Amino acid sequence: MQCKKPGVASGAFSLRSSPVPLDDVPKDLQLKSYGYRLIRFPEHGYPDTVCNMCYSAMVKQRAQKLAIQFSARIDHEEYDEIFDRRFRGEKILINKGMEYDFTHPAIAAWHEAEITRIEKEMFAQKKRLADAERSLKEKTTKKAENEQRIATNKIKKAKRDLEKHRSFGRESDLASDIDSEADQRIFPLHYASVICLDDGGEKVVRPMRYLMRPHDKDESFDQKFNGCYNARVDSLESVAWWRDSLEKRRGFIVISKFYENVSTLKYQMKNKLPDSEAGKENIVVCFEPDGGKELIIPVLWDVWSKDGSPKIYSFALITGDPRPEVAAAGHDRTPIAIVASAADQWLTAKDSKAALEVLKKNEDVHFIHRVMGAVA
Repeated sequence: MQCKKPGVASGAFSLRSSPVPLDDVPKDLQLKSYGYRLIRFPEHGYPDTVCNMCYSAMVKQRAQKLAIQFSARIDHEEYDEIFDRRFRGEKILINKGMEYDFTHPAIAAWHEAEITRIEKEMFAQKKRLADAERSLKEKTTKKAENEQRIATNKIKKAKRDLEKHRSFGRESDLASDIDSEADQRIFPLHYASVICLDDGGEKVVRPMRYLMRPHDKDESFDQKFNGCYNARVDSLESVAWWRDSLEKRRGFIVISKFYENVSTLKYQMKNKLPDSEAGKENIVVCFEPDGGKELIIPVLWDVWSKDGSPKIYSFALITGDPRPEVAAAGHDRTPIAIVASAADQWLTAKDSKAALEVLKKNEDVHFIHRVMGAVA
């Protein structure tokens, strides 16, 4: 689960926040290293970095439900702030599950702006496709075939994205629980609803970015330490920023599934690989509690601020040694889950020593898994 940073020179790399058909990416922009899929996205808007793209979790995002479940207030000011920042053009990654409990005008305005942007992109790709097909009628070339393939895939993706944005606010969606994987699933740099204590000691539901930036570091931290969306339990007292947050700033999220990038070779040691994944280097494996139980996952968080820059709340979840069934599927870490009765104890522990004792109150859970698809 820990993101690794291969020893490569800094370049135009950035973390891809959500799955993308690899056919959309020219071959010269695709790299492989250390079993991870690395893709150059100079236009994507993230800091230059190299990261394992695969890890994600299905997180309970509905602030109202969380507030009721855990007797907490909602930090409306902070939710409004990230909706505004996204509309103003900042790369804020928020899924529909988080949006649906709010009526802030910036939410609908952002979806409308995205529809306009995607429609323009689709028009450009349709022209690109037509030009490629015209060239292929005259002469078959690899360049024209590549243009045809890329344009076709981009048009398909644009159609999916348009449907996502056009569906916002539909009565049929409002009536649902908005609990699909697409609506609740987060990746590093996505925002999630976190339960924590505010400065006055009141329990609050607050949106935070999934990749912690310590308050005493600068913006480059996200690039230099791009694995700080997970905190290993055995490093909580030895790493300065984990130790500081363990003492002062703790919270939790509620998840129903988590996803891992698993080596195909490791997976095949104890499992039969689906025929569709034969020959792949890595696969995405989804782990979920047997019986569909929700899990309370402790997190560490921090708040970063700088004159002239927006305030950033961010967090990292805590991982431990793998459950036997997770190890059998080829992965070496598991998010630590605590029993529901220990949630408030985790928030209010008087110091780091007491907090570490709470982490020992593990939820007795058995994970089942399924193969989602190939990464390689």
